[in-house]
Amino acid sequence: TCRQQGRPGEAQLVQDAGGHFYSAAENFDLGDAAGRYLCRELLSVAEFQSDRLRIGWQQAKQQTIARGAYPASRVPFGYRRGRGGRLVPDPRTAPYVSELFRRRAQGAPLYDLCRFMESAGIKSANGNTGWSSHSISGICRNRAYLGELHWGAIVRLDTHRALTDGATWQRAQRPPLRGRRRVEGTPPPLLGGLLDRADQLLG
Repeated sequence: TCRQQGRPGEAQLVQDAGGHFYSAAENFDLGDAAGRYLCRELLSVAEFQSDRLRIGWQQAKQQTIARGAYPASRVPFGYRRGRGGRLVPDPRTAPYVSELFRRRAQGAPLYDLCRFMESAGIKSANGNTGWSSHSISGICRNRAYLGELHWGAIVRLDTHRALTDGATWQRAQRPPLRGRRRVEGTPPPLLGGLLDRADQLLG
């Protein structure tokens, strides 16, 4: 490029270093006015084509969501792609997603949810037998499980069957603290509140 967004391009850097830039394929030479004019015209055409592709991509995604189809190539865990690209619950894994939300809403740590999925023999979306807290957390934050489609600022509600309800989803975002067990009659530990809070953040 010659110059883009106020920053010197490769051709400009060559000239600033005392070199000379010309293109045999495009038949222009930046050493004269005609060559610089042609370079600017080529850059304008390239920018125009880039804008057309970007707008076309956005319109395609809008049309996809308008008909209720899932816009991404990989569907959320617990779903599969049905007719017309719509999400439909996977008979094997969808019940486990609902159970994850239920347990998380009741305060289950992410570590416990990982062990729950592993003990049930359920593989992750990547086909792994082991589960990470990051994967479980991503499921709990995904609003697709409410039956919604989101793509940037584009939102469509009730496009497919939800795997959890709104109240449970909200509780799963900020699960309640699980109290620590202690012998009855003994005072609570000095840092008990901080430890409980740490459990919530790390869980």
